[in-house]
Amino acid sequence: MVHTEKPAVKDLALESKRIVSLVCHHFGLAQKEILQQKRGVANTPRDLAIHLIHGKSMCKQGEIAELFNLSSYSGASTAIERINNLLKENSAFAAAVRLLENKIQKVRQKKT
Repeated sequence: MVHTEKPAVKDLALESKRIVSLVCHHFGLAQKEILQQKRGVANTPRDLAIHLIHGKSMCKQGEIAELFNLSSYSGASTAIERINNLLKENSAFAAAVRLLENKIQKVRQKKT
């Protein structure tokens, strides 16, 4: 049996902040614009940050919901699903996401 250590909460928070920062830089937005919730208004950069944090860190949806001030994990789940649909429908968006994923990987490599 292989034991994998669960990263410290502090490390998960730092990883999440790095991803949010990269998404903000990519879209030319302030961090508060991504972390802020507006009901009924599409915020694709926010959804993308949630999607990337879920896929690239070990954060659970409940932890992501807390980071983005969502009332429950289902808000994070919905954002992830919206991005998954966009990735299937829009090849230009998918290419931009791949670029962001590569940047995240480069930041991780610099860290180690």
